[in-house]
Amino acid sequence: TTWIMLHLLATLAAAAGPTDPVGPASWPAHPNNSCHAATPSGHILNLENVTHDQCAEACAAKQCACFDLSAQGSCTGTSEFWGFRGSADRTAYTNGTTPAPPPPPPPPPAPKGLSLHPTLGNNTVLQRAPSRAALFGWGDTAGAVVTVVFRGASYTGTVEPNSSDLGSLMWRVELPPTPTSVSPETITVTGLGTTLTLVGVLFGDVWMCSGQSNMGVPLSETFDWYHPQVANDTDYPINLLAMPHTNGVDNSTIHVGNDQPVPWLTSSYESLTPFSAVCYYFGKALYKRRAAEGDVVPIGLVQNEWGGSMIEAWVPEADPATGETYCTDRLSRVGRTPGKLYNSMVVPVSNMTISGLIWYQGEQNGANPGSYLNKSGYACLLPALDSSWRHAFQTGSATDPAFPIGVVSLHGWCGEEEAQCTLDPDRRTDNTARIRWAQTADWGFLPNPRLPHTFIAMAYDQPDPRNGTHCLWNATDRTCAYVAYPGACLAGKEICPPPAGLEGGNIHPRNKLLLGDRIARAAKAMADGDSKVAFTGPVVTGCTVGPGKATFSFNETLLRGETLRVQVSRGFEVRNAATGNWSWVSISTPPGVQPTPSVEIELPAGVTVDGVRYNWLDNIACPGAYCDYTRPTANQSCDMAHPHNRGLTVQNFWWCFNPTETIALYSEPSALPAPPFTLNVSGGHCIMPSGV
Repeated sequence: TTWIMLHLLATLAAAAGPTDPVGPASWPAHPNNSCHAATPSGHILNLENVTHDQCAEACAAKQCACFDLSAQGSCTGTSEFWGFRGSADRTAYTNGTTPAPPPPPPPPPAPKGLSLHPTLGNNTVLQRAPSRAALFGWGDTAGAVVTVVFRGASYTGTVEPNSSDLGSLMWRVELPPTPTSVSPETITVTGLGTTLTLVGVLFGDVWMCSGQSNMGVPLSETFDWYHPQVANDTDYPINLLAMPHTNGVDNSTIHVGNDQPVPWLTSSYESLTPFSAVCYYFGKALYKRRAAEGDVVPIGLVQNEWGGSMIEAWVPEADPATGETYCTDRLSRVGRTPGKLYNSMVVPVSNMTISGLIWYQGEQNGANPGSYLNKSGYACLLPALDSSWRHAFQTGSATDPAFPIGVVSLHGWCGEEEAQCTLDPDRRTDNTARIRWAQTADWGFLPNPRLPHTFIAMAYDQPDPRNGTHCLWNATDRTCAYVAYPGACLAGKEICPPPAGLEGGNIHPRNKLLLGDRIARAAKAMADGDSKVAFTGPVVTGCTVGPGKATFSFNETLLRGETLRVQVSRGFEVRNAATGNWSWVSISTPPGVQPTPSVEIELPAGVTVDGVRYNWLDNIACPGAYCDYTRPTANQSCDMAHPHNRGLTVQNFWWCFNPTETIALYSEPSALPAPPFTLNVSGGHCIMPSGV
């Protein structure tokens, strides 16, 4: 929808370029362009009457981005959002000329004497054994010796040139593998006539949380944070590091603001409120799952995301290990600048030893209008991100090269456009559905041979259909006061219906608590090797197609002792081999827990089926389609036996799920939804990815 697209453009434009000191409010539209350009401050220039190529030419210096909001489709295929640098470029653009390319930036000034990397400070969490944590930073004299004293022992390193950081002189000292330490430690660093002291240091597991805006949504913008049961439950050894946004200048330059220390913060209501909700709910759930088994491990959470970013920005142009170009199809598309955020947000922190990565990104790749490559290419780009990040942390630190990477499969959302919400297979869009599939490198589940040390957490059954329009009921004058975020809602207030036209699902769902728990469940299974924990939901392994019916089997090993539950009869579609059209079919297996992990569906009479798919929609839970949310009255409560609500009693505070229509297949008792899939049918069987 227009308003959602404007929001996306504003977010992306603000993320991708430096702030214009003049401000673009008075910029006139260029008379010779047909596209829309996003400025750093989020303003939209309506540029008319020429082709996409002419718009791209005007933006050739990467000062703006072409983006088509019209039905003509004349400006498609771009993805990276840029803005003008200042008044001179603005004037040049207004006069119809292309701004000159920016001069190469000067390297950041070398710190004087001895300094620590900005990611190291008081309350730092360092990676525990069996990995070796490290301390690192800068020095102004090559060959100078740096001594680190920890627990009475000394460890030394040398200041040396580091070409990956604009030629800065850096030092790095590895500590011996150190077991879990909940008691705060003190570490001193001495060299070049300077002594630096770190206090409050813990040894535990360090997890990086990256992606785009849904990873950045703060706790203050989530439902559960305003319930005392959640907001007051913060007394854990979970320390927080929120990385500042540092935009890479070009494809090769690596930059880090080394004169701006980033504080590690201990957990409190105040420090957590602006922090990533998904990251914190994950870290807290992982900590509590371990602690329940007597394994108390401090957690360090590093928020390192960029709202509105494409995956292309997080992946270098070439494999850093082999030099071979990654995913060549994406490099030919206008507006792509591979590796900007990889260079500026990943490599500069790759000296940190980490336990794992949580990746929540893909909405922008799915929403970006234009090339189909943008969607199918994600299946290449995610493995490229996997290998390049592993290489960066393996070469920069003692991080295990097989560290786990958790991927969040995209939630559902829809706006005013019917194509995003309709169940009609012939009229609906499937951009987000394609990205979900590509998030598994086209295998349908994780881990798999292309992404062997990864796991996935489903979010598609976690929509936010009220679109940020919850409101407060004033009992005195019986009026509604609509609010943008649940932070304005207080206990005891009623919730009014949303305004007409704004019933669509929110692209930034505010219900992050259950998602964090699902990620933690998978991390417990993958990172800790806990074979007792189910984490995938029912994963399809094949199907047989016969007259009038098709039977689907699901991976019993991955269920790990759990069972398959059929919740409702809707969810499957089949493709008519003669017409190519898709149609909905019903699940004939009775609802409830199944004795074997299999499901049967009905097939239309006289139709040859050559394709099947399950929950292949952008928004699987659109209002009026698959779900409805209601707030329980004083005499009601949510159906807590329903998989969507189970275990989330704090969410009764806001709303509960109406179980009349919902996702069809879950695992029981973990209530994990079956991953969506799309499969061709040949010879009476589903064609599965190799090895399934």
